[in-house]
Parts: sequence; structure tokens; C-alpha cells
Amino acid sequence: MTSPAIKVNRVQAIGCIRITGLKERVADRGDAEMLLDGDALADTKPETLEAVIDHELTHLELVEDDKGHIKADGHGRPRLAIRNHDHQFGWFDSVARRHGGRGPMITSAIPPTSRLSPPVA
Repeated sequence: MTSPAIKVNRVQAIGCIRITGLKERVADRGDAEMLLDGDALADTKPETLEAVIDHELTHLELVEDDKGHIKADGHGRPRLAIRNHDHQFGWFDSVARRHGGRGPMITSAIPPTSRLSPPVA
């Protein structure tokens, strides 16, 4: 067994995104870099891959000033920030096995439907 290609906070992931450093940006390497695990995504349906890419891109936010103008770095590049997930939760398989659907992990993994909107067509 090989180790995971990508880890985020020491946890296996199928993708991640990061804001590139100033040296990388001024060397025309882009403002952000996305990594995807090609082995993990090899047999993925196109719509699933699109959702993974959308997820990673959603982590990027433009930094705005008080008037809503996009801030720039010293070289005129837009400033970016990393957006956290709307929902974060931890999970222990052993607790889920012992308690089934009664544990806090189960309820925190299912967002209330009142906060979700239907997908945009």
C-alpha cells in the first residue's frame, strides 16, 4: 500500500488548493495552485470531478477593502484568502460503530435542509 498522494492537516484528501507565494506569483506561476489525486480520481465521473474542482476553487476568496474594491499585492496581483468550509466536523469510526445514528458526529454530518438551496441548473 502506498501513502496518500495528498494530505490536508494530516488527513488523506483527493484535492487541495493553496495560495502561491509572492515569488511564484511574480514568476507567472499563478496566484493559486490546485492539486488533485489522479489515482483517486481516475475512474471518477465527469460531474463528480467538476464538483471536486468547484469545491477546491470555492476555498479561494478575493480580499476586498472597506469599499468592496479588490485589494492587490505590491505587484498588482489580486490578494486572495482561503475560505473555510461552511461545515466542519470530526469523525471517529469506532464511536459511530458503538453508537450508530445517536452520536453527535451523525447529526453534525447532515446539514439542516433549511439552510440548503436546491442546485442551480
